[in-house]
Amino acid sequence: MPLKNGGILAVTYDVVILTDLRFPGGSSASTLEEVRIQRSAGLRTGLYHVSSSVMKDSKRPFHRGIMESILTEECDLLNFESNIATNVLLVRHPSVVHPQAETLPNLEAEHVVVVVNHPPVNSAGRIDYLLPFARKKLANKYNCKPRFFPIGPLVRSAVQECYDDTFDLEPTDWSNVFVLERFESICNRAPPDGRPLRIGRHSRPGPEKWPNEAADIRSAYLVDNENSVVILGGSECPESILGFRPRNWTVYPFGSLDVVEFLNSIDIFVYFHHPNWVEAFGRVIAEAMAAGLPTVLPHHFKPLFQDGAIYASPRDVPNVVSDLTQPDNYLRASQRARDFIRQNFASEIHIQRLLKLDPSLAVPRQSRAVA
Repeated sequence: MPLKNGGILAVTYDVVILTDLRFPGGSSASTLEEVRIQRSAGLRTGLYHVSSSVMKDSKRPFHRGIMESILTEECDLLNFESNIATNVLLVRHPSVVHPQAETLPNLEAEHVVVVVNHPPVNSAGRIDYLLPFARKKLANKYNCKPRFFPIGPLVRSAVQECYDDTFDLEPTDWSNVFVLERFESICNRAPPDGRPLRIGRHSRPGPEKWPNEAADIRSAYLVDNENSVVILGGSECPESILGFRPRNWTVYPFGSLDVVEFLNSIDIFVYFHHPNWVEAFGRVIAEAMAAGLPTVLPHHFKPLFQDGAIYASPRDVPNVVSDLTQPDNYLRASQRARDFIRQNFASEIHIQRLLKLDPSLAVPRQSRAVA
C-alpha cells in the first residue's frame, strides 16, 4: 500500500472507519465491536468523524463507548491529523457521503468499502442517502472503485427495490459480528422452573422501534399478564399508544444497564417494531441469541436469523411464551439461538473478510515491506 503522501512519509493504518461517531444505537456499537476485534488481531484502526444527513441537527456528543475506546488508545481519532494512509477505508453508513456532507478526509486508501446499514428511505418517507452519488464521490476522491456491502438481507432487498436492481451490491453481506466471549458466562440457560417467565426487550427509543397498534403492543408485550416484562430503552412510545404503563412492565432508560447484565436477567427476548420500519440488522436481537435466549421475532426476520429464532405475529406471542414454559422446548430454542450466532456472526468472520479484501493484513504491520 502507499506509504507516502505528497512525498512525506504517511502515518499508516490497517483500517480507517469513516462514520458519524454520534450514532446512538447499532451503528456505533458495530463500529466499536470492529475496533476491538481489529485490535485483538493486531490491526491498527483510525476513526474519522463526518456528520451524517440523518444526524445533521443532532446535538449529541460522540457515542460514549467510542469515546472510551479513543481515550484508552484502542483506536485513534484522525480528524486533526494529516498524511494518513490505510489499507482499508471503511465507510459505515452511506448517509455520511451526501450532497451537503463535509469534505471527505484527505488520505490514501488501497480499498474503499461502504457498509450500507440502513434502508435508502426511512419509515417516514425521507431519503437518507443516494448510493450513486456516494459511489461517484468516493471514486473521484480516492481513485478506486468503492465496494458496497449491505449489512443484511433486509437492507439488500430495500436497496434493490429502491434502485430497481440497477445498483451493484457485493454478493455477500457485511453482517454485524460479536466478541462472543462476553456472553459465555450466561449463554447456558436453565429451563424455566415453574415460575412465570421474564420477557425482555432492548432497543433505542423511537416510534419506529415499536408496533403502532395498541392491540399488537398488548399481545407482544403481555400487558397485565402474569409474566413480567423488562424493557431496556424506555417506553414513552408504547405508553403514549396504550395510554398507561402496564403494571407488569419494568422500564430502564436506553444505555442505563450493561447489556450482558440485562440479558442475564430475562428468560425470553421479544422484538416487534413499526410495520413501516426496515430493521437493518438487529444487533440487539443477535446479542440476545448469543446469550442463549429464545428469541421471538416477526416473520420478515427469517432470511437473516433463519432457524435460530422463533417467528410469530404479535397475537401469537402469548402462546409461544406458554410453549416455552416446557423445559424441553425452552432448551431446544436456547441451543438453536446460541449455535446460529456462533456459526454466522463470530468475530473471526470480520477478520476473514478484511483478509479477503487485502491479504497483506495477515502479516504483522512491522514486518510488511515499506515502500
